[in-house]
Amino acid sequence: MAESMPSGTEQLSIGAVVRLTGLTAHTIRKWEQRYTAVEPRRTSSNRRKFSRADVIRLGLLRELTEKGHLIGDVARLPDPQLRDMLAASGDDAGAETAPDRDAEWRFEHLRRTFLEAVARFDVRSSGDALIRAAAQVAFDDLVFRVVLPILREVGERWEAGEFTVAQEHLVSNQMQGLLSGRLQWVPPRPGAPRVILATPEGQLHEFGVLAAALLCAGKGLQPVYLGPSLPEADLQDAVRANRAVLVVLSVLRDLEPAELGRITDLLSRLTAEVPIWVGVPEDHALHEQNSGARYFASLDEFDRALDRLR
Repeated sequence: MAESMPSGTEQLSIGAVVRLTGLTAHTIRKWEQRYTAVEPRRTSSNRRKFSRADVIRLGLLRELTEKGHLIGDVARLPDPQLRDMLAASGDDAGAETAPDRDAEWRFEHLRRTFLEAVARFDVRSSGDALIRAAAQVAFDDLVFRVVLPILREVGERWEAGEFTVAQEHLVSNQMQGLLSGRLQWVPPRPGAPRVILATPEGQLHEFGVLAAALLCAGKGLQPVYLGPSLPEADLQDAVRANRAVLVVLSVLRDLEPAELGRITDLLSRLTAEVPIWVGVPEDHALHEQNSGARYFASLDEFDRALDRLR
């Protein structure tokens, strides 16, 4: 099995942090000693032990320095400001710069490394590649520059007979683990608007709504992810308890007429309390239903709507 993401209390060695962040041990020590970028705990034998928050912070700092920022300018900034800087740098218009090209090369290299490991069923190596990506990149980059391009290429390779069903399943399982694991690393944002994310009862495919949760986090919202097949009463209770400003649901598979009517009625009742956004395939029968919900056929469209909401 691929290595799991470290838990909130796990203390990591410098070697583990090197592997997770892609930084050298020398760079991590220099950033710690010269700039106080992180402050790892020390054991009785004076060994450094890093937390998951340290790993996330080092990943943010690496990304910013690779975009041209000086470590001395960003090392002591709080994590939310580092994320804002990364988000702003991704919005800059104009010609592609050298750091942009370097970043795209890194994403391409990461995707290639992952797919080569999958091709030879090297689960440890493919899992390590995803762990490094999760620690180093912003939420939207993880979705749009890592996960979705990999899934598209896997689909193409499967259709061409280059990948088997077993390899396709391996990728799907690791991608779902990547998204759910990274979501556990979303820091609490006191006072941030809360968004409930789930799939309606009977809908088990949660990949899209997991990705939507990370995109919400990247916009400064606080995602409350409740998993697949959530009963209506529990969904309503969660909306009220969290004072949610938005509910995001995902419906993928085709629906029998009775189930279509049930979900349409559910959406109609929920929209009386809170805006409802639903991820659903473009040709799905829900698009023809007047439920009051807003439908999205792609994560790109959803992401643009979040920008306008914010």
